[in-house]
Amino acid sequence: MKKILAIFLATLFLSACQSTYVRHSLPMDSIFHLNHEIRFHPSQVAIYLQHGQIVPANSIDDYSPNCTLEVKHKLAHSQTFHPDQFRIDKVRYEIAANNLSTPLVTHSLAFGGQTRYPEYITDIYLHSADQPNIYKLTCQHLEEPENARHLTLEEIQGVLGEIMTITFRH
Repeated sequence: MKKILAIFLATLFLSACQSTYVRHSLPMDSIFHLNHEIRFHPSQVAIYLQHGQIVPANSIDDYSPNCTLEVKHKLAHSQTFHPDQFRIDKVRYEIAANNLSTPLVTHSLAFGGQTRYPEYITDIYLHSADQPNIYKLTCQHLEEPENARHLTLEEIQGVLGEIMTITFRH
């Protein structure tokens, strides 16, 4: 009976701790503005952003804030996206354990190997009636457990630079 109570309390404690990590939620009335034309090459499904620039996937510093802009459908030809406004359909916050003994395995393992730091991920699902193949902006970073948190809106904007800007309707 004591073991069951201990497991229950540990689970309750861990789930309560996890819910406190999200401190900067993204208002659902936010608008993402694509300010510059971007191009996806044939069969490309994502572009990677860091420090206000589009960068190769293998050059991402996982410990610094970074984002991935994804399309819904991989196409055999290039896709060019023009300046536009995207509304937010949904925001999802996740904490991914970068430990091979857990069921969660993230893309950071593919690029940089195993780390003891959890990855704090914010998935922002975007929509534009004019350019519906733009699908999702995922912003993340690895964070020491002692400083556990998701990216702030200011940090996300720093990653996007002038490529995309965030505005809020009031």
